[in-house]
Amino acid sequence: MCAKRGDLSLATAILRRRRQDLDNGTLMELLVERTVHSLGRAMRKAESFDIVQKWLDEGLIHDGDRNALTYGRSDASNGREKSAGCLGYETPASVRQSVIQQDIYKLVERSIRGVMPTRMDFETLVHQCRKRKWKDEIDAVFQAMQLLGTNGWQSDDGAIDLPPQPNVLPTASTYLALIDAFICCNAPEHAWKTYMGMDAMAIPRTQAIVRKYIRGTYLAMKDDLTTSAPSVWHLSDVVRLAMRDGIPVTHRMAMYILRLYGNDEVAGLTMLSLLDQERSYTTSVKHHELTYRTLFDELIQACVYAHNASGAIVVWEAFQEFECRAGNGAGREGRTVPTTTATIERVLLLTCMYEPSLDDALRVLRAHQAAHRLLPLSTYSSIVREFHVKFASNMAMNASGITKSLKVCTFPCRVGFDVATSEHSNGDLFLAVYERRALFEAIEDHAPALRSTDCCSSLACDVEVDGLQWCVSLAPHTSFGVSALLFAHHIHERFTVVRDKAGKVAAEDAARSALRLASDPLLFVLHALLAFPKLDISFRVQAKFAKMLFSLVPSDAVPAAHHRSECFAHLDDMSMYLMQELNSVFDLVAADIVRVATYCARTVVLDHHPEKTLNFVLTRPAFFEPAIADLLVPAFAELYAQGVALVLRYIRASLAYDAVAKTVPLAFTRLVEGFADEYPSADLRPLIKEFQLHDEFAHVVAAHDAALSTRPIQRRADPNVSYWALPLARDRVVFVDSDAAVDAAHRVLLASRVVAWDVEWRPDHMSIHAKSKCSIIQLACDTHVFVCDVFTHCTDAMQAMLEAIVTATVPWKVGFGLHGDIDRLRYSFPDMLCFDSLDEWENVLDLQSYLKSATKKHVVGLSRSCQDILGCPLDKSQQTSDWEARPLTEEQVLYAAADAYCLLDLVRAVDPPQMRAL
Repeated sequence: MCAKRGDLSLATAILRRRRQDLDNGTLMELLVERTVHSLGRAMRKAESFDIVQKWLDEGLIHDGDRNALTYGRSDASNGREKSAGCLGYETPASVRQSVIQQDIYKLVERSIRGVMPTRMDFETLVHQCRKRKWKDEIDAVFQAMQLLGTNGWQSDDGAIDLPPQPNVLPTASTYLALIDAFICCNAPEHAWKTYMGMDAMAIPRTQAIVRKYIRGTYLAMKDDLTTSAPSVWHLSDVVRLAMRDGIPVTHRMAMYILRLYGNDEVAGLTMLSLLDQERSYTTSVKHHELTYRTLFDELIQACVYAHNASGAIVVWEAFQEFECRAGNGAGREGRTVPTTTATIERVLLLTCMYEPSLDDALRVLRAHQAAHRLLPLSTYSSIVREFHVKFASNMAMNASGITKSLKVCTFPCRVGFDVATSEHSNGDLFLAVYERRALFEAIEDHAPALRSTDCCSSLACDVEVDGLQWCVSLAPHTSFGVSALLFAHHIHERFTVVRDKAGKVAAEDAARSALRLASDPLLFVLHALLAFPKLDISFRVQAKFAKMLFSLVPSDAVPAAHHRSECFAHLDDMSMYLMQELNSVFDLVAADIVRVATYCARTVVLDHHPEKTLNFVLTRPAFFEPAIADLLVPAFAELYAQGVALVLRYIRASLAYDAVAKTVPLAFTRLVEGFADEYPSADLRPLIKEFQLHDEFAHVVAAHDAALSTRPIQRRADPNVSYWALPLARDRVVFVDSDAAVDAAHRVLLASRVVAWDVEWRPDHMSIHAKSKCSIIQLACDTHVFVCDVFTHCTDAMQAMLEAIVTATVPWKVGFGLHGDIDRLRYSFPDMLCFDSLDEWENVLDLQSYLKSATKKHVVGLSRSCQDILGCPLDKSQQTSDWEARPLTEEQVLYAAADAYCLLDLVRAVDPPQMRAL
């Protein structure tokens, strides 16, 4: 128990008592295995390994106990790491070798029963060694594959005499598994040797292998850049070989590479030059996303994240030289004007925040601005002051960034602002600045105007009122939007850092004075409020600032028609919190009730807290007019179908209005019934009972009364509904259950620009196991749909085809709810590395996530999306059928084909920006 609690001092006392209790004071018995295990875990946690020798010197443990406790730790003489015993859960090398040899022999021995070993079997062994961190045994598996493939296998007793089995010889997928395994074992030389060995075996490298090597190296090194170097992993050679093989390095791969050079900017610039050559070399391949500016952005960001401010400056200077050579640095009167990007502005500003005090941070900021590395904006001093208060003075962030910090922080680095006493990681700081990226993007877009002397003449004054006035004075020189955005940041910072009433009054006076300079104060405030979401400011805080800023507007500013027009133009971008404040100033409901009702119908579905919209609607009788109710009820019905019973407040309230008392409950219930395909759990019976709709919905009551105790597996399609139809001839829907069909699918799909991806499995409630495994994978291109039988025909060729498709740059992969599909695929095929996560996929779009973001809906279903976008819903009657039954019915095959092919029509209709290059 002492060991489990990590109390080694008490464990020492008990060992002494144990020795005293012995009759002759001599230790005769070793510690039991459970005790050794617990002590080893406690010592690892406390890093108190010297205590073992102290126990031995004091006679508290036997020499055999010492061996058990220390067995398997790294051997300093040969540098070899062993895996699994007590202090390291390490297994002796002899045991590891015996285990893997036995596993290999079992595979070969199956041939006696007519079951021949396959390459997939050996790749599974590689995967097991990867999980156990057995790097030497990975080589043993690889050698066994080569031996069996070229020479065959003969056992010592003559019981097994197999001729050569070429089908088990390593392929590209094998090398992918080997490289991944060696990287997981932190064995760079083994990984590089395997990577190079592909040339000797005449096996062409794929982009998946290059990406796996680069990403694996990044994951292996990112936590501590000081103990290893990219050269150890031969990253330069990897890029050169990719150039030779015509394999493009994508943006993400380049990011992984350059992030490893944060501590060595000189080597980083050399690598950047190599990547730029690779970018130019592979221009003929679809490779437009990687630009030299992107490369410099990533390298300078890596230096800043690694706390290498001087290195970041070196990279910035190299970037300016590159821009001058490219002819992008010419300014007025022949002067050279430094070029900047949003990333450069953001990360160089971060270097100021590494300083121990606010004065030092501002000094570094002024030095950057004097050297033209940062634009001369008073906004930057405002940001530095704000974050100093948040991270140093308060020791806490007053935003939700803490819980999300890992999204941005790539390396654990030293923290600025008196980090000796700070409890927060750099991740919080990085995230807080990163969440202002819209601000830096706007600054990049208007950099020439912001750099001009006229616009920045007031920067010499560091008083806040001047900063606010400076923002307002920018409006004639830049766009109205960017000046309002900068003003929004200044005003937020000013009221965030205030700590007393006097400070609040001073901030209000400063804002009031600045707004007097605006030609249209109400319009300027409106644009500033619309800019708040870009600063990652919560809805409630936006509303508080709206109330406060409108109270500071000069009294002679009167709401006019153009103000309301501006509100309506941006209405869909507002939260209900902000809209409610704008309505109190501009009376938007009276100006256009239909437009506001349409907005409410949209936001009640999108908002995580629909009660705000409901309260707004319920307090205004105008929303209970018949025409307006017709706009609201469909949105409320969809929410109710999703399980949000709160919307019944509107339906119940409608009973008090004669014009809609009878029509609204009936229309609402019918709409909920219409969502049955999309939300099968929606229950109409409470609505029928509460609103006395038994006559209108007698069929629902009768169906429920006649239902069996068990839920039917399959439901019938509604004959009265016109469903989306598959636009392909039947012979273009191919059921792939043979090697010949796999080869045909492989050729057609890899030659396509886009492949739609879907997966079907038997419903879990029909399975004897906890979860069903994938039964079919549907792959659709413009001309064909291939329904791949992975339940009975998941061969090496099938797996190779699936892996080739998902890891190729072309085609694009499109799915719907891909995260759920990936989880099921990972469960079904644990040895296929390409199903570990979507990070393994190249050029992939989850259409469900895209539509959620575009429509801002919480739930987006495929059938409903087809209805909204393509005009017809999708027939989902076969969704819960038995997908493990063979043969599949004709209805199942056509359903599966339609489920995948409709994604292609959806993609054509919505035209995602990231796919327009196709």
